[in-house]
Amino acid sequence: MVLDLEAVSDVDVTAAESFEGLKDWLRDHGVSLAFSRVTPPVQKRLRLLGILDDEPLHPTNRAAVEAVTAVRPREDDA
Repeated sequence: MVLDLEAVSDVDVTAAESFEGLKDWLRDHGVSLAFSRVTPPVQKRLRLLGILDDEPLHPTNRAAVEAVTAVRPREDDA
């Protein structure tokens, strides 16, 4: 899942709690999370609130789609 945060100008504690629940649900269902178009101030705030850990950040939606849809070799093919 890629979240486009271009229109996000700030994140509060309530949003951080919601993101935590979303991240848990996605992880439990085998869905990876990435972010696109995150401004530097919002990126700093996301890290401060513990929302942004090691999730990929992409400068554009196109870059995000290319990254998450890239064909990766399966482990048994390597």
